[in-house]
Amino acid sequence: VPGRPGEPGMPPGPDGRGPGKPGDGMRPGMKGPQPMSQEDFDRALIFMKENEPERYEKLQSIQKEHPEEYKRIVSQLAWEVRELSSLKESDPERYERRISQRKLENRSLELASKYRAAQQEWEKEAIVAEMRDIVSKLFDLREADKDAEIRRLDDELAKLKDTMKKRKESKERIVDRRIEELTGEAADLDWNR
Repeated sequence: VPGRPGEPGMPPGPDGRGPGKPGDGMRPGMKGPQPMSQEDFDRALIFMKENEPERYEKLQSIQKEHPEEYKRIVSQLAWEVRELSSLKESDPERYERRISQRKLENRSLELASKYRAAQQEWEKEAIVAEMRDIVSKLFDLREADKDAEIRRLDDELAKLKDTMKKRKESKERIVDRRIEELTGEAADLDWNR
């Protein structure tokens, strides 16, 4: 039944790794997750083909042999692409960092697989050297995301402090207005009357 936790068509869990349950990753006030449409699945595949071609090829080989696994992977990707599309509009810089992170993460996983298959010590050393460079870049991108989030929160906090200051300065007016609303005296002065 689509819509159950862990089923295709549900958003990834809070850790972003596996299918979650309704509401995972949602901020307060946001609507619950919307079911994935065929258009969402198609958009996810196009995204993967354009941005992660190696992963796309592997996924295509899974489709016939393991259709349920294929459906689960594309479903999770569809949620990620939906989030990325929103991010592209709201915060293009963060979107670019996220795309770079995905590419580096995929490359690090490929290198890990190569490392496990490597027979020669010099091969392993070369793989680890490249892996170190990639993981270092990933670290920098993640820290840049955190810095941006801190700046955003600082701005939000400054605005909230300003609002509170103005409200404290206007306390008497605000209290008087509320009393007028409660007693009905403000109705005579209502603009729309």
